[in-house]
Amino acid sequence: MVVLRESKQNVEKIIGSDWEESLFKFSRVIGFSLEIEEEIKLEFNPDRPDLFSLYSLKESMENFAGNMKKRGTIKNSKRLLQNNKPASREFAAAFEVDY
Repeated sequence: MVVLRESKQNVEKIIGSDWEESLFKFSRVIGFSLEIEEEIKLEFNPDRPDLFSLYSLKESMENFAGNMKKRGTIKNSKRLLQNNKPASREFAAAFEVDY
């Protein structure tokens, strides 16, 4: 088990003022244990390395809730790709994102 221990103030700063309700709700979806004492203790299964920080946990919670933030815009670019592709791949596609 991977254990995160954080102060309540830090959890509120990163996740928001409704952190307690949000964490309990998401813990039932993902299946991690949550203990609230003087500090917050979160226990994750080792097969979820994407949740091993409060920042990544917050992002996963937002994505699950459908509150994904727009991080850039995809634009139509006229740049040419170098023709180093294997013979088995005729076409290539790429996305260019402005941040």
